[in-house]
Amino acid sequence: MKYSYLIICIISCISAQNESTYQNLSTNIPENITRLKNTGRCDNCLLKNANLKGLKIKSLMLSDLTGADLQGADLTGCQLVRTRFDNANLEGSVLDNIIFDKTNAGRGSYPRFNNTNLKNVKARNSSFQNIQILNDTFQNNVDNADFSGSSFSIANIKNVDFSTANLANTNFSNASLTNIMLPENPEKIRGINFSHAIITGFQNCMNILSYQLGRIDDCAKKFCKLGVDLKDVGLDGTNADPCNLYP
Repeated sequence: MKYSYLIICIISCISAQNESTYQNLSTNIPENITRLKNTGRCDNCLLKNANLKGLKIKSLMLSDLTGADLQGADLTGCQLVRTRFDNANLEGSVLDNIIFDKTNAGRGSYPRFNNTNLKNVKARNSSFQNIQILNDTFQNNVDNADFSGSSFSIANIKNVDFSTANLANTNFSNASLTNIMLPENPEKIRGINFSHAIITGFQNCMNILSYQLGRIDDCAKKFCKLGVDLKDVGLDGTNADPCNLYP
């Protein structure tokens, strides 16, 4: 009983600490928008529902952009430690080479993109390590997004339809993936790394392959030829290593 109580206290303290991050923000939104337009930076800023269309942004660390409109914004190389984008609109924005400080990759340090519009986003060679994308329902809010060469290692992703996104050479190692759909275009899944990922909602590797690629015959060989790494993948708590994908 004491042990359980201690665990509950620890979790509560961590949650409170994470939420307190957003309670010490610069809260004058008009001033924050002006600052962002003039300098490209607004760390520790409250920018809820702000109109940030087309801006070139360098840093938004520890900022809250819930509901903000960043359509067409350029966040190339932007620093996004503990940045919150819940319900924001980033359609057509550029997130290439974004900087996520891995030294601060503890609980709550990831950028949050819950229920966020990421359609047509360009996010090539970016680090989404520890990122959180949790949609309330299964959504196609990453339509035609380009995540090629990016890392989603240790990410927590739920209810995302990647079927039209470009995931070539992406890294999903050690990620938690719940109810996601991958592209059917082989070129958009070439070189994906799912090592040690936990994928729920699928019964086995062949179900994943036939479901995601729309075919049953010879799927394993096709994945091998494309260089997709499914070694040590956990599927609904089962160990599917190496899942008959390697000769």
